[in-house]
Amino acid sequence: MDSVINLTTSKKRILAALATVAVLSLSLSLCYHMMGFDERYLNTAGLCVFMIGLAVFSNIECRERAAALWNVLLLVLTSAFSYTIFQIFQEAPFDTEGIRLFLNLACCMAVYVFLYILTGRMRASLMGGGVLLYIFGLAGYFVRLFRGDTLLYTDLFSAKTGLQVASAYHFELSGTILLAALVLAALLFWAFKADRRVRDKYKSRRLRLRAFAALTITFGLFFETNVERYYYAWDMPVNGYPYTFTVNAKLSHVREPEGYDLAFLGESIKNVQQPMTTGAVGRGGTTEKAAAGPGMKDSHKPNIIAIMNESFSDLRAVGDFSTNIDYMPFIDSLKENTIKGNLYVSVFGGGTCDSEYAFLTGNTTAYLPENARPYQLYIKGPAPGLTSTLNHEGYSSYAIHPGERNAWNRDKVYPNFGFQQFFSEEEFMESQTIREKWVSDTATYDKVIELYENKGDNPLFVFDVTIQNHAGYQLNADDLEPVLLEGMEGSYPETEQYLSLMRSSDAAFKNLIDYFSSQDEPTLVVMFGDHQAYIEQAFYEELMQKPLDQWSTEELQRRYVTPFVIWANYDIPEAQVDKLSVNYLSSLLLAQAGIQGTPYNDYLMKLSKTLPVINTVGIIDKEGQYFRKGDPTVHDREVLEYQQILYNNMLDTARRRNDLFYPASDF
Repeated sequence: MDSVINLTTSKKRILAALATVAVLSLSLSLCYHMMGFDERYLNTAGLCVFMIGLAVFSNIECRERAAALWNVLLLVLTSAFSYTIFQIFQEAPFDTEGIRLFLNLACCMAVYVFLYILTGRMRASLMGGGVLLYIFGLAGYFVRLFRGDTLLYTDLFSAKTGLQVASAYHFELSGTILLAALVLAALLFWAFKADRRVRDKYKSRRLRLRAFAALTITFGLFFETNVERYYYAWDMPVNGYPYTFTVNAKLSHVREPEGYDLAFLGESIKNVQQPMTTGAVGRGGTTEKAAAGPGMKDSHKPNIIAIMNESFSDLRAVGDFSTNIDYMPFIDSLKENTIKGNLYVSVFGGGTCDSEYAFLTGNTTAYLPENARPYQLYIKGPAPGLTSTLNHEGYSSYAIHPGERNAWNRDKVYPNFGFQQFFSEEEFMESQTIREKWVSDTATYDKVIELYENKGDNPLFVFDVTIQNHAGYQLNADDLEPVLLEGMEGSYPETEQYLSLMRSSDAAFKNLIDYFSSQDEPTLVVMFGDHQAYIEQAFYEELMQKPLDQWSTEELQRRYVTPFVIWANYDIPEAQVDKLSVNYLSSLLLAQAGIQGTPYNDYLMKLSKTLPVINTVGIIDKEGQYFRKGDPTVHDREVLEYQQILYNNMLDTARRRNDLFYPASDF
């Protein structure tokens, strides 16, 4: 090995290394105390100082096959440095592990390998790639600083606008920038030790061809396999920035459905257009024509209150169990002027924004790539849906969510939907909380009532996304009336806390309905859950008496059921709906309000007669047959047609058939 690897040092190098470490340590200390940076990175900073000192201390020369192995080692090392730089700029933790850490390193390596293919020079590729990735990380840092969110692939298409906006901001040097520069310095010191180039032209060509083949295979695997399954969309920094950026690029490009044709698309929707009437919903999800109730004047549009209740569900949809007290006494008792039923959603335990999106637009998320959240990926401009339809009818539209304003990108999405104002956590700083943390349902309903009492002459539309029942279910629950599982008391504490929250939500909903029962103005209230809660899996398995991986498609669908209620303070036909997926709910709501929807709403109501449930698990047809997503069915034509319509509405926005998705008189 001595003939191919030489590791040497000298007295001069030792002294230079000690001096470098001393100067960098002093500079780091001054930077930390004068400019500041996240103290989580102090150990990282110290390690980088040590690595720079080690690079100055050592002289490493490799030949033959050892040179290639040495270059590969440096490729991995510089990729790790680049990943560190990105996480520092995003002020994200270094707890990415396992497959996600590997994917982050692979994304960084791809940049370096691409540069090597172009140049054939490893040292230049590592040093140049390190600087380029640092600059890109710096751009992401300023985007996060000024805009409050992450720079993603989809933002590159609005880079010109971003640069124009950036000119209005004041840029300052910060401790974070200098800390990332220290990591870059460590990268450059070690990248300089790479073997410059392979002098044999034929060997160099072979190496570059192999690198090209490896890069091609890597990209193929990334874009053809389901690597996004490891992507946690809610907390992007935990995924690691390089992986986040690359997944965003992948999920932004959804392929056209087979036979996608704009002309045929319009005919397939318009052929079913018909005047929408109020009506009851049959057990299969179909509507039956009915006249407007006597309590509602034809010329007076009802106020519409839509509540998406966080994690609200009735676990009896999964299996039978008993509790010491009823946890939904009011909702169970509702009958008059009420439509109730089972709502099938596409997410479990999280992904709230998918249910929200499906309700407001009529677009299921079932056919999107796994973990692709439309709020984060696809809504970059005006988006048609329930809000735009009601705005056309003269409604004043407001959104409420007592959590972080930018959660799931709502602060940007809601204006694109057409909401005139968005009330978030800032308006609920002094409000009642449940479990010492989460703003109560009652507090958001008080805001709904406040908006109603100050609404003026226009009818009111409020979309209230509650947060009271948010996970986790190990918090202090002294403010809840305890609901206990009979025969299993204490065995599943998270489930019992969750059921106690359902009882609290039920009581708050009763107070809201009692209030509007006493109001003269016609008002329609819809309330539904976004998904079931992530509680002990063993509880679900005990209900079914078998492990989760042995559940059938029909049994698995039970985990995606939440209740929905449509109630009016005027006469509407009562009904019980056995099965309906969330993408149909806003069309049904418009029908009950006596408001003519769009051609798309009419199409959805027709589709619901054949396929009352379409979600991420699969479909359930009007005959009660269950089909897993992707399996061939007798309904493939209807499903493909819906996918084509979804693609045009959600993704092909430059050619969107707006005449199908907005009220007719808007065009």
